[in-house]
Amino acid sequence: MSDIHPHALTLDAAALGAGLITAQVLRANIAALPTPPVIFHLRCTAPEGVGTEVLVDAGFVQVGMTRLIKIALPLVETCPPDGFTFTWHSPQDAADWTAWYQAHWDSYRRTHPTNIAKDPGAGQYPAIFGGDDLYEALFAYENGAFIGFASLRKDQEIGWVDVCGADRDDTTLAAILAATLRRATAHGWTAATLEVDDDHPGLWALSDAYTDQPMETFIIW
Repeated sequence: MSDIHPHALTLDAAALGAGLITAQVLRANIAALPTPPVIFHLRCTAPEGVGTEVLVDAGFVQVGMTRLIKIALPLVETCPPDGFTFTWHSPQDAADWTAWYQAHWDSYRRTHPTNIAKDPGAGQYPAIFGGDDLYEALFAYENGAFIGFASLRKDQEIGWVDVCGADRDDTTLAAILAATLRRATAHGWTAATLEVDDDHPGLWALSDAYTDQPMETFIIW
């Protein structure tokens, strides 16, 4: 159970992957769960093709997909659009972290329609969206206005990537992702792992360009 998602219980998919559970056993265990009224649904994330028959027979429906893509670097060099500025900060730098973390929360809430998120309060944002794995943070500006964010994480992973507000077109999002991959290349990364959910239509569409790269797909039930 997550404090950010108080209306859902997330089930461990390990038994499914090992083939150790049947739909009958799963239904019986679910029936025995002492779920309080605040719980609206049970969730389970499993690799594509794992446990599908068991989950469907137990009453689960697919609500989403997640891609974990390992993008080979370097890519063909791209130039930022006119008026865009991309500023990178290390976690210890002085920067407008309040706006950066708030933008993360706004994006997270907006891109989780199938799993209602509860605001933990601004005091918790650094722990959730920063953390020990934060390597560098991107602040994206257009004509001086803060319009988006991204980050590089340890172990050559890309953090959350998004624009500020739902009314910006995907051209801005594409520019932010391209800037992030350029920065990873500049740091000598040979690959960057990008995680994207189909609850984020803009980023999901952009990830189609990399589906020829090594990728794992997960189904959210």
